[in-house]
Amino acid sequence: MCAVLPPGAEEVIAVLENSCGQSFTYSIMGDTAFYVGSGDQHDTKYDRLEVDTGWNAFLGANDRTKDLHDGQCIYRVKVYPSQEMEDIFVTNTPLYFTAVLVSTFLFTSFVFMIYDYMVEKRQKIVMRTAEQTTQVVNTLFPAGTLGLGDDE
Repeated sequence: MCAVLPPGAEEVIAVLENSCGQSFTYSIMGDTAFYVGSGDQHDTKYDRLEVDTGWNAFLGANDRTKDLHDGQCIYRVKVYPSQEMEDIFVTNTPLYFTAVLVSTFLFTSFVFMIYDYMVEKRQKIVMRTAEQTTQVVNTLFPAGTLGLGDDE
């Protein structure tokens, strides 16, 4: 037996339709298919997630129309997720990852701002010390008293 889904896969709903107006619904879980009933019985809230083989897919044709071939019924399969699949795959995990990422970014920004503040504060202290040192030197050695630049 060739399984379409791996064993233990979540439930999907398959609707088998033909061009003669018949449709049948199956529930597929892993490698087992269960007949649900006649007609299209999938949950309509998953219509936007439909995967459709198109008409003539089983004949190897690219045509997606349902033209009759010599009076035969042409089949197509539409596959939909189930509530069970949604419950497993729709989680808050992306929200948690986003929160961790934003928190990391904010923490890093905060640390950088503190670092920038501390460096600026240190630079002001160094600049003040340099200005005071320059004033002391200018007081002790006023301009022109060293005799620099004088040719005697």
